[in-house]
Amino acid sequence: SGINGEYVYTNEDGVPLLYVFRIIDALGKKTFQQASPHGNGFVRKSAEKPWPIYRRMEIQDVDVIVVVEGEKCADALAAIGVQATTSPCGAGNGKEANWSPLAGKTVYLWPDNDSVDEKGIRKGVDHMKEVASILEELEPPATLFWIDCDELDLPTKGDVVDFLERHGGGSIESKRIAIASVLETARGMGPAEELRQHLESIVSGARAVVDMPWSILSE
Repeated sequence: SGINGEYVYTNEDGVPLLYVFRIIDALGKKTFQQASPHGNGFVRKSAEKPWPIYRRMEIQDVDVIVVVEGEKCADALAAIGVQATTSPCGAGNGKEANWSPLAGKTVYLWPDNDSVDEKGIRKGVDHMKEVASILEELEPPATLFWIDCDELDLPTKGDVVDFLERHGGGSIESKRIAIASVLETARGMGPAEELRQHLESIVSGARAVVDMPWSILSE
């Protein structure tokens, strides 16, 4: 038991703004503790909002970013040369983060494979949809692609780390190829994707022109 991971959130110049500690207790339960810089150390309290997003320096000059859930997933992708970020405090807290560094970038959204809870909600999917709505409002908006976690042969709550363990092979190159295949099959989001789906439905016959009874309608 004890601290299992230490993650530093910085500004664009690398100055620490927030520390997140991943803690595993004696029973194997995972919790997270936030801390803020103070003098030469830190204090155990959250940073001021909006919180920074993870790996701020590394992603600022990159055009394509993958948004994941959790620092461990972001680091796993960064280790194979795929730039990624996340927001602090996990799913449900996306609105508390400053996503402006992703304005104008191409962003892939990768939710965890959460099951449906008692309220009918898939927490990871709902979280990424919230992030998507934020990124669409940036100036300029991000170009968004959605990764369907249901198509990735993942266990319940499975994430990027689980995917790489199952499909990544043993080398960095094989892991890059596995991730590239996921990105290639991601579906676009926003108006362009809605138009594409509309046209596909017409071609497939799901949509068709219906004759309207104009002759029996009054002016």
